[in-house]
Amino acid sequence: VITCQQTAGTASSVWYKFDAPASGMVKISTDHMVTAYDSLIDSKLGVYSVTDSSDFTTYQIIGCDDDNGVVGAGYRNIVYLADLVPGNRYYIKVDKNNPANPDAAFCIDVMPMTSAMISTNDNCGGTGYSNNSNWHNGQQAWVSMLDDNGLLIYNMKTNANTTALGAMPNKFYEQSGASRVYNGTPYLNRNYEITSATAPATPVTLQFFFTDADYNSLQAAKPSLTMADLNVTRLAGNAACADTFNPTGHTASLLTQLANGSAN
Repeated sequence: VITCQQTAGTASSVWYKFDAPASGMVKISTDHMVTAYDSLIDSKLGVYSVTDSSDFTTYQIIGCDDDNGVVGAGYRNIVYLADLVPGNRYYIKVDKNNPANPDAAFCIDVMPMTSAMISTNDNCGGTGYSNNSNWHNGQQAWVSMLDDNGLLIYNMKTNANTTALGAMPNKFYEQSGASRVYNGTPYLNRNYEITSATAPATPVTLQFFFTDADYNSLQAAKPSLTMADLNVTRLAGNAACADTFNPTGHTASLLTQLANGSAN
């Protein structure tokens, strides 16, 4: 059974494989209603990099999901991966959530990621997005944090953390128009608010996603800007829903990027 950790298991498992596209970015989903047969309504999904497909000890889980779906009761799977090696082969394992549940049919697809899969559904003024998979259980693999339509906000990997972070309501603010500028520095028209019931014991790794329109607005404010120039300013205790960027009164820290990429 998939536990979103490096754990063997064969109960009710079905395996698939795919080759990563040129962008190295994909959306993997079982979030489809199968109407001609009994539909599998509660599943888990893990994605693995593999050295030797005949030796499970070489399987390393790199992404997983439990209940990120939005169709029906929302117990199916959606996960986005953005750092795959183009052309490399990866393996997907799909399990029933509970091996005691009856067998049922499901559909799965692996699609190259596009900008249409990035959320623009600003949820300021409302409650945080809290898909079930946002209860991050300490897995050392990428988990996707999504809006209520299954569109991507950000990915998280907890690295060496083994303690569950608990409930993680997420908010982000999307401002239209020209990029915000503070002290001569332009800032992307997106704020992200990330909270967890339990603080991580060690740093986590995050992947933030934004649209071409967001990036083009930033470049208009600073034409020499490249993706390699982008970093993150963390404002402790600051609400995500601020129209302007102003660190006054907040503890600010710079988070430098580890890598970047793009997809159409």
